[in-house]
Amino acid sequence: MNVSPHFNILVAEPDLPAREALSEVLAGLGASVHVAETGRRALEVARRVPIDAGIIDAAFADMTGLQLLTALRLVVRFPVMFVGGATASKEARLAAADAGAWSWLPRPFEMEVARVTIQVFSSLFRDRTTR
Repeated sequence: MNVSPHFNILVAEPDLPAREALSEVLAGLGASVHVAETGRRALEVARRVPIDAGIIDAAFADMTGLQLLTALRLVVRFPVMFVGGATASKEARLAAADAGAWSWLPRPFEMEVARVTIQVFSSLFRDRTTR
């Protein structure tokens, strides 16, 4: 199952190999993928493109993933974010959920988990836009 062709996803990931791998998987599903290597760049992209979902790393050189997630909630039209990071403690997951994250994608990324999660969100997006 592919995602909706109008499904814009932000991949905010400072690690180039991880950013490229995620982008490739998501583009293969048919999503419009928008990438950012810093928190500031992710905000610029989100102001320019109506982001439907995002995979956000836990740390950037210029801000934390939670700071980015909080800032993104002010500019995205569909406030669902996925937080991927090296720390999967209960406290970290609760803080991410508090900031608006729907799902936690622990590192190392399991591409099959990312793919299935994005497909589920795309179907929710498709249902939301066809009502």
